[in-house]
This record gives sequence, structure tokens and C-alpha cells, in this order.
Amino acid sequence: MSEFLIRDLRHCRRLEIVNPDKLGNCPAGIGRTTSGGDSRCDVCSGLFPLTPAHSLGEMVNQAPWRTIQTSRVSSARGALFPLPEGESQGEGKRTTYSGQANCTGPTAEVSQMAMTNDEAQNEQAGPSELSGGVRTSHFGFRSSRRKFVATAALGIASLTLPAAAPQDSSARRALIAVTFDLEMARNFPRWEDTHWDYEKGNLNEETKRYAVEAGRRVKAHGGVIHYFVVGRVFEQENVDWLKRLVEDGHPVGNHTYDHVNLKATKPEETQFRFQRAPWLVADKSVERVIRENIELCSAAMKQRLGIAPAGFRTPGGFQNGLHDVPSVQRLLLDLGFKWVSATYPVHPNTQPGEVPANEVFDGIVRAQAAAQPFAYPSGLIDVPMSPISDVGAFRNGRWKLEHFLEALRRAVAWAVEHGVCFDLLAHPAVLYPMDPEFRVIELVCELVKRAGARARLVSLEELARRCVAR
Repeated sequence: MSEFLIRDLRHCRRLEIVNPDKLGNCPAGIGRTTSGGDSRCDVCSGLFPLTPAHSLGEMVNQAPWRTIQTSRVSSARGALFPLPEGESQGEGKRTTYSGQANCTGPTAEVSQMAMTNDEAQNEQAGPSELSGGVRTSHFGFRSSRRKFVATAALGIASLTLPAAAPQDSSARRALIAVTFDLEMARNFPRWEDTHWDYEKGNLNEETKRYAVEAGRRVKAHGGVIHYFVVGRVFEQENVDWLKRLVEDGHPVGNHTYDHVNLKATKPEETQFRFQRAPWLVADKSVERVIRENIELCSAAMKQRLGIAPAGFRTPGGFQNGLHDVPSVQRLLLDLGFKWVSATYPVHPNTQPGEVPANEVFDGIVRAQAAAQPFAYPSGLIDVPMSPISDVGAFRNGRWKLEHFLEALRRAVAWAVEHGVCFDLLAHPAVLYPMDPEFRVIELVCELVKRAGARARLVSLEELARRCVAR
């Protein structure tokens, strides 16, 4: 089985991806590639090889004889999300593979475990299909092992090791962010609740109350929550609760107006709502639909809250971020956004309802290395979402609250130990039925408090600034 090592070539600011079987005796271009490109902050992760004949986003379990859950690749985003039983899109499939996890990196090992993009928000993508045993999206692409390694290398190969960063105390301090996406979520509060796909911004009272109380609690600990709001929220009669959050110092970012998919190739694929009502995007290019949806959210925020958006988060997290859509990078820069939260690293998860084993927790911790802020060649900064999200745990894994808390405890502890960044991705629409006592929020705040001078509660703006500084 092939393994890949990433070695830091600090003087030329690049990394070398090497097949160790040929280490030291392979000519340039054979078994050895050198990659430049974007630069990541803080840490470097290992590179995990992909089993052949699986499409982009569908990595398989290389741990010995472990049964894992995989999901269909979304046609509109290339990200993964299982839908409730009986629905035609994205239904999960369980597969058993054998192999051995043995992949290393200079700062953190990334095991060849089952990797599924459990990102919470992959909810509006169009249908996928199977072709010849390989999952193929309506984009018409397939990802071979070689293509996957190239994609992973683009996202990982130029990470900067912590040792290369400035050694002052502020540079080594962990930056911990709590982020809430203000939208409704399929399967919550009841598993049969799927209508939210068509009315993402129609927040119920429980979601709004939870968002406000969570903000109050984090502020009491000396921090803020960075909220990202879907623009249709502003169609509701009363947004005084949001105004109070802004007055309390919590930043609010743009999450598009309808929760649209920025990687769609057809206008009707950008959101479930537009599949049901295609006349809303008739005679518009997909680029125009996306641009207008982002602009509309900013305009609504300005009119209802009197503020400009504090950053942008893509609906859905992409394992390769925005590397494959430079046109979207340019669009966001053109709209005035300096940074985006778009990347959600791959990580292991369990079968629904299964108790997560240590290897799952350990794999989630290792994935934190790939969740550090970085800059694309275009200059746009990406502040990734840190695994595991609340939807990844409670919808995809059907975890109990205690399991989610344990995953967060280990991930935040790793960030504090290494002085890097952690971005908790959560949704009040998910947490109010799953964590009514705010244990998730209190845990993160308590871990930062225990860390003392080694960690701070901050907004994503500060995570982005750290990337600029380095």
C-alpha cells in the first residue's frame, strides 16, 4: 500500500510529497512531486491516499475490517450528506473494506480511516447517480486516486509548520471560535422534519431563543459567537433578537439569502427551493443566481440590522474548499469579502447510532491540522470549519450528546496544546433539541478558561487576521 510523507522545505516555502518506497533514489518527476500554491497557517497534516475507483469526497475505511458509512456525492457541491430514509438524494451506503491505516505527516498523522464529509449544511444539493460502480455527480466528473491526491495536495501541501511561525506568546495562543449558522435544519427537531430544505430562513422561536441565550453565555465568558445568517431570516416580522446580538458585540456574517450551493452548475441546482420553483431563477446564469443571492443577503442585513456582513460562510463545507472554483473566489473578492469559511476537512464518523470508538475520536483530532486558516493564490483567505459539526454528529452519526462532547473536548485540547485555531460549527436549530442545557457551549468556554493565557475566545475575523500576519 502506498504511503505519502510531506516534508517541509522551509527555505523555499514549499512541501515535497514523496513515496517513501522510492525515497532517496527517485528521479525528479517519478514518485516525487513538489507543490507550491496557497499557504496555510500554523500546522501541517499528513496526506491520506484514496482507494482507487471512488469518486471525489468518497474515501473508504482503511482501518482493518471496519464497516463504515459512506454517502453519495452531491451533484451540486461534491460534498456528502445522508438524507432520511426513503428520499432519493444522498441516501447513505455501508461498505466494508480491509486495509491498514498507516499514513504519517510531520505534525499530525492523518489515518486512512473512513472519511465522510459530515458537514452539517450539505442540504440543498441536487441528485447524484451511480455509473459503472463509481459515484458520478451531475457535474460529470469522476475522481481517480491520482486526481484525489492532486486535490488533497493542493489543499495540504503548502501548510506551514508551527515551528516556522513567530515564537511570541500571542502567536502561540490558541484561537477558539464558536460559530452559529442561523438556519433551519432538516431532521430537527423531529427526524421526519424535511420541509426545512425549502424554508431555511423561517426560524422557529426555539431556534431564536437558543441563539440569544448562547450568545449571552459566551459573552459572560468574555467571548463572542460569530453568527452566519441566511437572508430569508430578514423576511420575518421581528428581528429585534438579532439586533440585540449585534448590540452585544457579536459579529454576523453572510450565509447567502436562500442557502445556495456555490458549486452548482445549473441555476435550479443551487437550492431545493429553485428545483420546486424554477421560475425564480429562469433565464439566469448560475453565476448570476449566486451573485444575486449573496448581494441580496447583504442588502437585507444592511436594511434590517444597519450593518455590513462580518465575513462570509458557504452553505455546505467543501473538503477541497474553493480550490476548484477560482471564479467563486474572484466573485467573493469582488463583493468585498476578504475571507470566507468554506473548507470542512474530511474525517471519520460512525454508522448511525454506533458508539464512536477511540479511532474515530483520534481521527477527528488529526483532522484539525487541515482546519487551519490559509490563503488561496487569489488572496482570498479561508477560515475552515473544524470537525466534527453538530449535524455531523447528531444527524449523520446519530451520536448521543456525550459522544459529541468528548469529540469537542479532545479537539479543543489539541488546538490549545499546539497553539492553533479551532472553529466550532454549530446550529441553534440542531442544538436546542439535542443540547437544551447548553453543555456544548459551556464545555468550550470552560476549556478556554482552563487554558488561561494559552487560549482565547474570538471571532473568525481574528482567525483570518492570524493568517494575514503569518
